[in-house]
Amino acid sequence: MDVDIPQRGKRRRFPEKFKEQAVALLLESGKPAAEVAVLLGVDRTNLQKWKKRFQQRIEARSSEFPSGSSGSQDLRGMQKEIDSLKEMIGHLQTIMKKSFMNIYREEIGQSKSDEKLKML
Repeated sequence: MDVDIPQRGKRRRFPEKFKEQAVALLLESGKPAAEVAVLLGVDRTNLQKWKKRFQQRIEARSSEFPSGSSGSQDLRGMQKEIDSLKEMIGHLQTIMKKSFMNIYREEIGQSKSDEKLKML
């Protein structure tokens, strides 16, 4: 973590970035809040308050999606569409390769026929 931890004193103020990183560490590590708090040198209750605040922000943002659909459903639908488009692109690339090979073979065949005609 590249945010400075304020020195212990009567009342410490932590930068917002530090709080975000502390919550991220808590969520990603899977360790208990008390253990993460000790590692960071903060009070466990502060860490839990930060986590609750950030979760509320996330929930508020997710409520901005149109009613009747959740953000994760939208993302899953978009991912399915992307996968479908990738598959279509793969098929089109295969068709193009085969077409180019056929054209190339015809061109080679035509040039060989022209050479044979010139020899006659």
